[in-house]
Amino acid sequence: EALEQTAGFIGCLGESQAIEATRRRQLLEAAVSRQPGDLDLLMTLAYSAKGVDEQVRWYQAAVAAAPANVRALNNLGTALGHTGKKEEAIAYYKKAIEIDPKNAYFHFNLGNALKGKGQEEEAIACLEKAIALEPELAFAHYNLGLLHGGKGQWDEAIACWRKATKLDPRNVTAH
Repeated sequence: EALEQTAGFIGCLGESQAIEATRRRQLLEAAVSRQPGDLDLLMTLAYSAKGVDEQVRWYQAAVAAAPANVRALNNLGTALGHTGKKEEAIAYYKKAIEIDPKNAYFHFNLGNALKGKGQEEEAIACLEKAIALEPELAFAHYNLGLLHGGKGQWDEAIACWRKATKLDPRNVTAH
């Protein structure tokens, strides 16, 4: 009976912990085969993916279905970053920022990807932008401290880490 429900209803079932994971995926995959461009179904399948490669495929499908959806772009960038495809990840973060330049998390993610590519100055600029947009973003302060520390700018690094621990006292790494 569940397979006969609307895609939206199946999407809700796909997120329900009351249903066994394998069955949830079967329902979602059946629903997406009926409505292949349904962004919510594609995103739910990506969230529930068994591995990062599968996650990338579902996020790619989500971006294909909704090329201007910033959540899909950002999440695809993150998944690609986990596979080591930093250049591709950077491109998707930049697309998300073009559409929504005031989202601090997109700048944060771009900064981290740039840091991973050894582009410290650009990474610092992105993290500073993220902090300007959302000053309470503790992990942005922490990562900015890492970049300053890597450049031997210890006073700046310590100031960033102090701010991070003030914002999130449970952040053991920042301590």
